[in-house]
Amino acid sequence: MKIKMLFVLLLSAFTSFAQTNVYTFNNGVVYTEKEMRIFIDTIERTTPKNYQVTPVIYHKVSRKDTVLNYLVFSRENLNGHPRKAFPIKYQQDSLFLFLDKPLPAFELTDLNGKTISSASLKGKPTLINFWNTACGPCIAEMPQLSKLKDKYGHQMNFMSVTDDRSTEMDLTGFLENKGFNYPVLENGGDYKRLLKITSLPRNIFLDKNGVVRYIQGNYPIDLQRNEIPADSPDNYFTKIVNGLIVASK
Repeated sequence: MKIKMLFVLLLSAFTSFAQTNVYTFNNGVVYTEKEMRIFIDTIERTTPKNYQVTPVIYHKVSRKDTVLNYLVFSRENLNGHPRKAFPIKYQQDSLFLFLDKPLPAFELTDLNGKTISSASLKGKPTLINFWNTACGPCIAEMPQLSKLKDKYGHQMNFMSVTDDRSTEMDLTGFLENKGFNYPVLENGGDYKRLLKITSLPRNIFLDKNGVVRYIQGNYPIDLQRNEIPADSPDNYFTKIVNGLIVASK
């Protein structure tokens, strides 16, 4: 009888520590294990055979009996090599250690020589776009980001940071005809390293108190790598912006 009771207690303890895995693309939507498997299968079927797509978990958060896995898909050309299975691998993105924490303070100069601080952004949600002149995807997303600012600029701050320096190149001239209407803060290399940003573009969404709520790569694209219109229900940038604005009221 004692052995049976011990077994029941051990089984109960094991069950209480069992954790359910759920997944997110850090866009406000959470997927179950089954839903994520369906999504991965869809990606596998629709990806051209000459490309390898690998699901990467880049951040984990444990909450009671649930593990929230932050997921992204990396894509590379196989150059004639056979495609492998789609194993999910774990690789911590250090930038995500700032998630749900206040953004580290900064003071940077815009292209007119004015000093802008992170403290001046509080009171409204904020989108900070990190880019540089050598980043093709950064330049490609500028017109779409500008449309977000045109639509929501009276309710939200929009700011950009580049590690380029106007003393080394004509940033104002470079941005002509790029369709980019964000204030640009230059010489942000040290700050980018402080945040442990290792790839560009990066788009960081803050709530009205300056807390990091969402971290994204480039502007949303579909499976054919076309930009998703801002008014599309599949555009998670728009969903994030709307959610932050509603929460700030």
